[in-house]
Amino acid sequence: MDQKVIDMRKILQNKYFAEDDLPRTGSIHPEFSHTMTVCVDAFECGLAQGWIHNYYFESKTEFSSLDQMLLGIDDILDRAGECQRDTRLRTTFKKEPTVKHTSMGDEQFADYLTSSMAERMPPAFNPDTLRVKEGKLASYFIRVLTR
Repeated sequence: MDQKVIDMRKILQNKYFAEDDLPRTGSIHPEFSHTMTVCVDAFECGLAQGWIHNYYFESKTEFSSLDQMLLGIDDILDRAGECQRDTRLRTTFKKEPTVKHTSMGDEQFADYLTSSMAERMPPAFNPDTLRVKEGKLASYFIRVLTR
């Protein structure tokens, strides 16, 4: 290893961001579950290539560019039902008819929240059980709090 480079692996723990009591996501699951580990194995023709690991699924997501990495993270969060999107992805340019929504009563809203929480997938791993092989070039963490 080059003597001018500081090897941070001896200093940093390969875990997740420190947890505290500040609620940032509003999730019923711990904040660590919103952290993705991105492992970069190659950088060819100006494109990063590698894998995304997460706490929800055993399978890893491959990417061959940074835009694919972002879409992969979006897909993982969609499948896990966490960090809900601020807006729906546009799949057509046709104007959808306007639908009037009536406001919910307190009991309806409580039922909606309960059913919404029941649909969310709990993390399959925790920081002690997730095993990730480091990327050949780099590995880093991305925690998604909102989107």
